[in-house]
Amino acid sequence: MEEQSSTVKTGKLVKTTLIFLAVLLVAVVAQIIRINMSEKKEMLSFYSEWNSNGVPVDVCVMKPSEYKVWNRVTATKVPGGEMRSYVPRQMWESISVGQNAEVKINGYQCAARISFISQVRDIDTGLYEVRLTVLDPSLLPDSSFYHARVNTHTYSGVITLPVDAISYEGDLKSAWIAEEGLARKIVLDDVYSDGLFVVLDKTDLAGKLFVIRGEENLEEGQKVFIHKNMSDCPNAE
Repeated sequence: MEEQSSTVKTGKLVKTTLIFLAVLLVAVVAQIIRINMSEKKEMLSFYSEWNSNGVPVDVCVMKPSEYKVWNRVTATKVPGGEMRSYVPRQMWESISVGQNAEVKINGYQCAARISFISQVRDIDTGLYEVRLTVLDPSLLPDSSFYHARVNTHTYSGVITLPVDAISYEGDLKSAWIAEEGLARKIVLDDVYSDGLFVVLDKTDLAGKLFVIRGEENLEEGQKVFIHKNMSDCPNAE
């Protein structure tokens, strides 16, 4: 009798457990369905907004600024508290004693200046020796080599655009702007590019709403609406 009673209790426990698991499964499935319906609703709302207001774009007002061209080199310490590096002729022609530089290693950095430029090219490497004076050596830990960059040129009053916002058709460069709710494609005449940013020497473009994201969906004169007006514009240091 005891064995029969135990079997009955076990059967009831299993049945209760199965019912609980079934209820739990139904609840989970219902939650998944609600999430999917919510996502579909948001997507439909987005496309509805697109159809009624135009193509959504992220824009940024580009303002004239200063753009510094930096050339990177490797430097090593030499007696006298200076650092020595070697540069190719093209860079050698664009630098002079007193120009600004920076030295970095493992997250530490310090301002520096060019203190010496050799006028004779190294016979073996074809490079020119350059020495940097670090303004505060205590800011840098000891290392067998350092990363340095030299400011070889500065553009003033220019606009810099990230290359991702630029369209390339052969040698022709262009970008999109949003003007009076419509998309306009403008041809760019750049003065310099470092592969990340393009430098534009055009003050008449200052204050324009440049399209930073969403340009792949645009056509000339197409209706657009500002999805995001970015306050922190991508900029080149």
